[in-house]
Amino acid sequence: DNARTPMQWDDSKFAGFSSTKPWLDVNANYNKINVELEQHYSDSILNYYREIIRIRKNNLTLIYGDFLDLEPDNEKLYIYKRWDKQKTFVVILNFSDEKVICNINDLSSMILVIGNHKKSVYDGFMDPWEARVYKH
Repeated sequence: DNARTPMQWDDSKFAGFSSTKPWLDVNANYNKINVELEQHYSDSILNYYREIIRIRKNNLTLIYGDFLDLEPDNEKLYIYKRWDKQKTFVVILNFSDEKVICNINDLSSMILVIGNHKKSVYDGFMDPWEARVYKH
């Protein structure tokens, strides 16, 4: 059970999760990491997730488009393509704590839709835990 803790809604007692002590302890960082604080920062994890959900809902290709795993044997990168008659998306995810070479050649004609790192230019490498979504 200790893999999960009560939702940290704000910095009040018990993180706004309950008015009484919850069964599981609230994480000690609740006064620095909580929904109320994250709503105000455009680059917060909360707002990043809101944006990727918005992108997915507004692009049915990401839900219903054809799917192709571009590197099924790669143990660090998960790279796939989703497409239909209107759009093509390429999603690149680095599931490792290492900088990894990424040999995807056809990204120059695509537009970066979202990424979780500040770099805007693709340099052939994916930083640790980096995620990038491209659209054509």
